[in-house]
Amino acid sequence: MISLVRLALVVTLLAAFALRVVGLGTLPPGLHSDEAVDGLDALSGVIAPFYPANNGREGLFALLLAPSVALLGREPLALRLPMAFCGVLSVAAAFALGRRLFRSIEGGTGVAVAAAALMGVSLFPALLNRFGVRVSLLPLLAAIAALLFWRAREQGSWRAWAVAGAAAGIAQYAYTSARLLPLILFGFSLLADFLRAPPGSRARWGRNWAVFGTAAGIVLLPLALVALTQPALFFQRTVQLLSRFVEPFPDRLLKTVGMFVVAGDPKPVHNLPGEPMFGAAVAPFAFLGLLLALRQWYRPPYGFLLLWLAIGTLAAALPREHKPHFLHAMILAPAVFFFPALGLAKAAAWTIRRGAPPVLPALASGALVAGVFLWSAWRMAVLWPAVEDLRLHFWTDVVREARRWREEPLVIVVVNARYNPHDLGAVVRFIAGSGLTIVPTDDALLPARLEAAVGEAREVLIVLPDPALTLGAAPDPKGAIDTLLASASEAAEEWQSSAGTTVRYRLDRRLRAADRPVEAKLGEVWLRRWTGARRDTVGTISLLWSVDQPPSRPLKVSARLVDSTGRTLAQDDREIVSSGQLLPISAWQPGEAHRTYHLLEIPHAAGPLGVRLIVYDAASGIPVAPPYDLGPLD
Repeated sequence: MISLVRLALVVTLLAAFALRVVGLGTLPPGLHSDEAVDGLDALSGVIAPFYPANNGREGLFALLLAPSVALLGREPLALRLPMAFCGVLSVAAAFALGRRLFRSIEGGTGVAVAAAALMGVSLFPALLNRFGVRVSLLPLLAAIAALLFWRAREQGSWRAWAVAGAAAGIAQYAYTSARLLPLILFGFSLLADFLRAPPGSRARWGRNWAVFGTAAGIVLLPLALVALTQPALFFQRTVQLLSRFVEPFPDRLLKTVGMFVVAGDPKPVHNLPGEPMFGAAVAPFAFLGLLLALRQWYRPPYGFLLLWLAIGTLAAALPREHKPHFLHAMILAPAVFFFPALGLAKAAAWTIRRGAPPVLPALASGALVAGVFLWSAWRMAVLWPAVEDLRLHFWTDVVREARRWREEPLVIVVVNARYNPHDLGAVVRFIAGSGLTIVPTDDALLPARLEAAVGEAREVLIVLPDPALTLGAAPDPKGAIDTLLASASEAAEEWQSSAGTTVRYRLDRRLRAADRPVEAKLGEVWLRRWTGARRDTVGTISLLWSVDQPPSRPLKVSARLVDSTGRTLAQDDREIVSSGQLLPISAWQPGEAHRTYHLLEIPHAAGPLGVRLIVYDAASGIPVAPPYDLGPLD
């Protein structure tokens, strides 16, 4: 029997590996911006408990991605392979959890094998494990923490409770919804252990949880310090998700409950749109398993899974994003497949009691799992790539072209800022590497941004993405670019690609004056260099910044033109956001240089003008440093 269990587990892991790893570099096609931002953090070499970019993310993923990127380079496979392996390991962890949960129940090993097998071959977790973002860490760490918690309940030693607490603490570095895990574990223990325990043994329960909490707190200390010292950064994503609701909660909850058997996540990045967690072949067994668990809710394994299901489903319905949302439901992955596994075990026991040989239900269960595997593989390999807009979400054509930009000294990608150029910027910066600047098209600063971006370069590749990639109408910037570069361009070549238009300009002189050194610290930022130009009634100012540490708050800079008496004649206030890489100041890293630009209208007949800067807190408007006078605007 043990050998059959091992064989089944090996086959399960191989099937899980195949669904998650085969063709991983090209399916999904291209690179998603969320993957790219994670990759950029891994490339930064900074080890942190929490990374500020992309609304803030827990930091464990970077430790896994950094060696993969170092080995495989700036490729999607480098970002996805660690997460895919985590997905395979989560299947093994689910098996171990099932064996521990149902060890005292007849047929418990079979339930564990079936749950792991269904988790390994189902489309819901397998597809998300191919999406190289940190959410794939959550099922693995949640299953391990639940396994160690259950072991601590059974053994009762303080060491076991300490290890369980440490595991729950480590899980908090995986994904935001890992915050639910301590609630699930403590809530179950309160209901199943404390309230049912004799009064004399409740003190021991309290000591055990004190050990658990202490171990978890020690592990969580770096993350807790971020939450305490930078609450706006740490909680910004939570605040976003729990505000400005479009649908009332009952509607969101109804859609979330429907994700199991009716309609799943509609977003092609997360799912084959609309595909529920359980297909038609598995859904009846899931219903049967749920009914069995409800009938035996008072038994610890069943009560634990029901509580996990209830809390995870309610929490997945809370955020304001589209419903159902499989990323928010990923906390359920280690638990939800036990319900169809329980249904299969019940059906197998029923057939055996009616005289069927034991091998028959085992073969039937194996055939069901094999069918689900083939169904998932077909839908993943054939139907998913054909989904409309999938290539757009993963910037497929842009990624193909960006590989050609790696050897270019300077590449400027001109994008429509109405779409959110941060997404495209992250993708092309990860693939193409250094020497890349992103320039938005739809504001009056386009000429100034281009001029400063080209700087002293003698050759530049300017990329104009296909308007279809911007998901909205955008002005054609090519005329403005040609006009700006015409006076300095010796020759130009142009070609079309699937990503858009690419133009190579060769320049015989630099477009802007050299930067002037400054080296002034204004609050939490250093102003290193600046340059300014005055053309008729327009003044342009370029500022080069750096930080010793990423500021914990957004900052703005007020660039002002003042006359000889110090009176302000023109003013332009902007948040300090890197123009070339479109990064907020909270995402800057020590040693990096970031440029910002200002465009000011000069009053008619104005005399000599000077440039004055005031850096202030974006929320309160309070200056963080005294006004700083840069010098005359030439």
